[in-house]
Amino acid sequence: MHFLGSIYEPRQVQSPVAVTLSSVWVGSDGCAWAVGQGGTVLRWDGRAWFPVCMAGKSTDLHAVWGHGGSIWIGGKNTLIRYQGGDGGTLITSDFAIVAIWGSGPDDMWFLTHQPVVLHWNGISCTSMALPEGEYGAISGGADDEPVWIVGASGSLLRGDGEGWQPIDAGTEANLTGVLTMGESDLWTTDDAGQLRHLDASGWHVAAFNVFGGLSGLCEVDGVIWAAGDHCIVIQHRPSDEGGE
Repeated sequence: MHFLGSIYEPRQVQSPVAVTLSSVWVGSDGCAWAVGQGGTVLRWDGRAWFPVCMAGKSTDLHAVWGHGGSIWIGGKNTLIRYQGGDGGTLITSDFAIVAIWGSGPDDMWFLTHQPVVLHWNGISCTSMALPEGEYGAISGGADDEPVWIVGASGSLLRGDGEGWQPIDAGTEANLTGVLTMGESDLWTTDDAGQLRHLDASGWHVAAFNVFGGLSGLCEVDGVIWAAGDHCIVIQHRPSDEGGE
């Protein structure tokens, strides 16, 4: 579906593969990346998707993120850094990467299936242990702002670069997405279909999907977008409701 500002318009785009895709990252109208099963990496050039060979067919890829001319791709025991004309670097790992977020080329975070998060500082990766739990999404703000991780049973962690503090998420549902727009402006989605907002006064339910869970979460020009079960897309404008 393509959103044109007031309506959604179906747009058929031919895929060169017939596998399950797990993650997509969009840089611009003419640059997007998607990854999935069997080492699949696809690149969008503004007109069509085409495959890019980076990983073996036995490697499932789960996450992709881009920043500063670099594309990071993570999967089972695999981390790939692609730098355009300079090619890609394949890094083998003991961890299965499930989500990636970064504020810049020297501040990249890789959430793993194990309760561990990896941090790239532009030169090397360091690992940080997380409290026991199952985690699936990560997000942050500027360099000096916290990094947030969410997961099963309302798990919510706040990271300051040195450690991770559990935060009350106001729900015991499985958290599926997280977005931060400031220290007191945090958004989450969950498998109960709620889009929740944390501000200075506490947690609020901003919107919900009556047909099932929500997962995908992003912000464009101050508008919050969430996608979920049964092809539901939620568009939420905080400014229309006095900040909520």
